[in-house]
Amino acid sequence: MYIIAYFYVVTAVYEDPAGESEYSNEVSASPRTVRERATLWTAISDHGVYGHADFQYSSCEWPGGSQNHYLWEGRFWAGAIVGGEDCVSHADYGNYEFYPLTGPGTEQYHLMGVDRFDLGVTFTDTYDIIGHSPLGLKVFQRALMWPQSYPEYDDCVVLEVSLMNEGSRDYEDFFAAWIFDADVCQSDVTHPHMDDLVDFDGWDGPDSKTDELPDVSPGLPYNRGDIVDPFDWDGDGNTGYDEWGVPYGDPDNPSYDESLIEPDGFPDEYTLLLDAAKGQRIAFMHPDVGDSIVVYGFAVPRNMSYIYDGDHQTTPENDFQERDQKPLPCDGYIGGRLVYTPSRLPAPGAYYNYSGPEYALSDSLMMPYCHSWWNWESDPGSDTEKLEYMDGRHVAMKGKRYMVNPHHPDFNAPVFDYRWLESTGPFDFNVGDTLKFVYVVAVGRGLQGARENLDNALYAYYQGSTDSDPYHPSDFDSDTHWAIEETGVEDDKPGGERAAGYTLYQNYPNPFNAYTDIRYEIPDGRLPLHTTLSIYNILGQKVRTLVDELQEAGHYFVTWDGRDRSGNSVSSGIYFCHMQAGADVLTKTMVLLR
Repeated sequence: MYIIAYFYVVTAVYEDPAGESEYSNEVSASPRTVRERATLWTAISDHGVYGHADFQYSSCEWPGGSQNHYLWEGRFWAGAIVGGEDCVSHADYGNYEFYPLTGPGTEQYHLMGVDRFDLGVTFTDTYDIIGHSPLGLKVFQRALMWPQSYPEYDDCVVLEVSLMNEGSRDYEDFFAAWIFDADVCQSDVTHPHMDDLVDFDGWDGPDSKTDELPDVSPGLPYNRGDIVDPFDWDGDGNTGYDEWGVPYGDPDNPSYDESLIEPDGFPDEYTLLLDAAKGQRIAFMHPDVGDSIVVYGFAVPRNMSYIYDGDHQTTPENDFQERDQKPLPCDGYIGGRLVYTPSRLPAPGAYYNYSGPEYALSDSLMMPYCHSWWNWESDPGSDTEKLEYMDGRHVAMKGKRYMVNPHHPDFNAPVFDYRWLESTGPFDFNVGDTLKFVYVVAVGRGLQGARENLDNALYAYYQGSTDSDPYHPSDFDSDTHWAIEETGVEDDKPGGERAAGYTLYQNYPNPFNAYTDIRYEIPDGRLPLHTTLSIYNILGQKVRTLVDELQEAGHYFVTWDGRDRSGNSVSSGIYFCHMQAGADVLTKTMVLLR
């Protein structure tokens, strides 16, 4: 999916063969094309890894181009008990057991959200790796994103997974899982990962009361079942969220204010999708309206695991979300949601599906089998530990299939470096079978933003569907899905040929004081080209050449320290970053403020 727009690049040429700069009247103008970009950028690999641990590519970079990464590394796991032994095929801190079909040593990462919005990869666990017992799995994964002309959907990445049993054994109690080691976030200059917290939004049975209607009595800070009114049903202008997207009723919020808690009669950890055409009648009592709210749509558990920046205990101030940090706070919440799984799990008790005028009971629902977390001091090393976190047997879970916030008295754990796991299963997975899943990862401002972005993803999944909806789920091959409309640009977009693919990103920060980072990309499928990256002042004089070499396809960045070729600091003013790769020329304007 590419959105093409014309603009003109005007390049003034002032360079003589000796490399010195003089005034010139020679000006060339040529039409260029530019692709729209998503707000979230991230790498997707061809071996079951999401993001890039060394940040050579974006790793849930939000907003895109800021170099503010929210993810260290995400992974896909699959496992079962085989012959009495726990066996898990996984990607884990460089110990990878999934590889592309071309074999170990050929792994690649692909940047999504900049020049790609739809990517398919295939990987397998069948290679002979020391210590690995292959399960005979083959995975086809399609990653989807949307550009900023789809503003409701440009903060997420969709993972459609087809998991095939091409081995020689049938499996019982088979599980699949997504693990995200999120660090919130790179702009946190002191503790980008050591002051995080992790939580779960959705139905969790008896493991907590946070998904239940409400008890917001003093002394019960963790029973936060209904403390926001996201639709502002009573029209008082208060949704229960502060300006940072965090509920006023969250005891960790520096803006905690019990008087601004805003219940609406609907559980906060459920998604309410309004759909007058296809939805069912939903009724709930709003405490401030004095009557039932009646709408048509779908109400389902959110199924969201998420990580966010907490208050580091070594700082005197409450640095939750690093709100005072410049230029960027850590206000994003990163979350993952299981949008589709063939698993239907018994609900041990009442489940509000809101399918009628009163609350109805359901004996099954689509949800993760487990939400679990651990920190960097307790990473599961063996297949047994991994599978125990996937199927809920691990002793650290303390009997809970849905582990609550580390601050909960049941765990009493501090802010730290956490990972979340969401699993689905158990499945009978026989030779020749295929299991299909949809998992979505998003970043949004505060809990409000993460919830909205992942709710929008569920809504988008069923757009265009004729035979399925959130109450009657279907996999991505069984109905039309993702048929959403573009809303962020004019309909009469000019057409044109696709760009050559060379991309020069806006420097960051801009304006800058001492240093600024410049990133650019040479697309795949190109022969090595001579690439130059130079800085010019407003008079057209070359200040410095940062790159002058033959370069292959890839993603590059270079830092300019505000000095000229002689090492002298240049004065404040407007400068131009000029990139030339072969015959293609790109220019960005930069502002230096001393």
